[in-house]
Amino acid sequence: MVFVLLLPAYAYAARSFIIEAGKPKTVFKIIRKNSETKTDLRLPSDGSGPAAFNDGWRWVYRKKVTTMLKDRDDTLVDRVVAKGLGIDSALKGEIVSLALDRVNGLKLKGAAHDAELLGAIIYFYDTGEGPGALEEALRSVKGREYAGIGEFLLADYNERKGFHPEASGYYSRLSKGPSDSFITIAARFRRARLYFFEGKYAEARELFKSLMVSGNKDSALWLANTCLVKGESDYAIRLYKENRGLVEGADLITQMSVADMYALNNEFESARAAYTALKAKFPKDEFIEAFFALKIGDTYLFEEKFEEAESVYMKTKARYNGEPWAMASLAIADLYNLSGEREMIDKAIRLYGIVAGGGYLGSEITYFSLISAGIKAGRFIDTVEHLKKFPQMYPTSPLRIDLPRLYGSLVYRWIDALYKDNDYQGVLNKHYEYGVNVPFGKKGETNLKSGRAALALGLYSEAAGLLDAAIKVGGETVIQESTVSLGRVYIAQNDPEAVERLIKSFLAKYPKTRLKEDAERLLFEAAFIKGDFNAVLASKAVLDAPALLLKKASALRHIERHREAVEFYTKAVSDLRAVGNANLLPEAYSGLADSYFSLARYKEAIGAYKSALALDGLSDQDRSWALYRIARGYGKLNVNGEKESALKELGGINNDIGGWSGPVFKEPASL
Repeated sequence: MVFVLLLPAYAYAARSFIIEAGKPKTVFKIIRKNSETKTDLRLPSDGSGPAAFNDGWRWVYRKKVTTMLKDRDDTLVDRVVAKGLGIDSALKGEIVSLALDRVNGLKLKGAAHDAELLGAIIYFYDTGEGPGALEEALRSVKGREYAGIGEFLLADYNERKGFHPEASGYYSRLSKGPSDSFITIAARFRRARLYFFEGKYAEARELFKSLMVSGNKDSALWLANTCLVKGESDYAIRLYKENRGLVEGADLITQMSVADMYALNNEFESARAAYTALKAKFPKDEFIEAFFALKIGDTYLFEEKFEEAESVYMKTKARYNGEPWAMASLAIADLYNLSGEREMIDKAIRLYGIVAGGGYLGSEITYFSLISAGIKAGRFIDTVEHLKKFPQMYPTSPLRIDLPRLYGSLVYRWIDALYKDNDYQGVLNKHYEYGVNVPFGKKGETNLKSGRAALALGLYSEAAGLLDAAIKVGGETVIQESTVSLGRVYIAQNDPEAVERLIKSFLAKYPKTRLKEDAERLLFEAAFIKGDFNAVLASKAVLDAPALLLKKASALRHIERHREAVEFYTKAVSDLRAVGNANLLPEAYSGLADSYFSLARYKEAIGAYKSALALDGLSDQDRSWALYRIARGYGKLNVNGEKESALKELGGINNDIGGWSGPVFKEPASL
């Protein structure tokens, strides 16, 4: 799995960069939203930090360095030959000289077979030439006293050439020898190390631990190396500490791993000293030298010395070309990406893009950093194109297995961003285009948002289907929110019976739900739609919206409780005006006027009707009703001039007599 360096929600490091005249000037801001919980930059939540193993571009380059280091300063072959011949020397020249004396001595003793085999072994050991001749000698020569040395040399040769199955075969055969034999122990150690280089860390761990228990000291350090890579850092640190006396003379891979251990254990000065010492060993190898220079920069990052980290990264980038330049560029890109600021993430994306398309060792894995940063920055369209491009560029890449996950992450965040922007049509478009890629664990949430988007667009059948799907696959929170949203769909569809079945069952299952007030409001609205005004008034729903106040006022008016209706209409009018909702104001003023009229408060009724008429949104029939009631009100108040004016306007609505004007002209005296 591959991720780009990200911080959790409580991240405390943010940074901005200002480029002046080509020189970086850095300003760092430390933000601690949670003073008790800090993000460990070495081990971020997504497993991709600069010290993360098995992941990211740093791991790719670390593996390359590991391969480059594994055969340097390796004295085990010399020790196997010396021990096998009983020679007390660690110098190859002396070993060869004494071994040749042994060959001559065997010839003088008449031990021709042993002499012939040992001669072939020493020639191969000294020159590295003719593995075929040594293989033939092992097959044909009868003498077997020195065969184990020869087989070990062939195993080592095959391992160095990358022929791991052949090397493993030799090591396995030699591992079956006497348990106290140096060659047996060396073969088991090399077999364990081969597992390590092949990425078979569980097998390597088991074999190294077995060797350590049996007393092999080298295995203790390599067990630590393996545990460090496996993420068992506490155990690895303990092993390094317990065997610190062996570290100074250890192989280069172990020295590198110990430096990593220091960094993970907050021993930053020791880590920098160790990386600096390793860097100094390779003045003519720019790849390794740059790698360890960047590791020094990483220690500053862990220590929150961001300026120092950036300085190291920038200097390394300026000094080298090729792969070292690519490594440094990626370190800088990660630092930009760490900021969380859109401008800096865009800079990171540009650097990731250059490396991803540059044919470098880290190009393939950098595509995933590019994709993840694009998702983080909300550059969804560009990122989809990168996702489509990757399998075309790397058709056999094992990383392709991660593409569905990245598609899922992208679509999930894309839909979320569109939903937050109230782009409901966009939500539905992306849901139907890419929704199949959403991870199963996020499908419920995505279906919920898509269902709500469909509801907002008035696509009630689609909304119902999406919300029902969310209920089937979501967790408890999604199930509850989707159920309430589905109830709103049924309200919109004017289906109060469906609302009551759904919500009553919901409340029975979740009696303490945090959405109880929402659910009770839905039952309130369902009762109103049914015309069950007693149920409306009996409801304990919290009426937190003007539209709900309006419904309660209307219910009170329908059952002739006009004084209470006036109270609720007045509150609804006030709230609607406060929030700037003009759509419902005509209805609110008309209802208020009707209740005033029923209470014979004609002056207030006329004022409310006129307020309704002054607004857009009244139908012709509602305008006719308002004018009719105004005329009647003036009649009751004996204001005949205003009455006649209202009657005249009533007759002219829509160039025809309004729907309510008939009774007026049939009984004019009654006005």
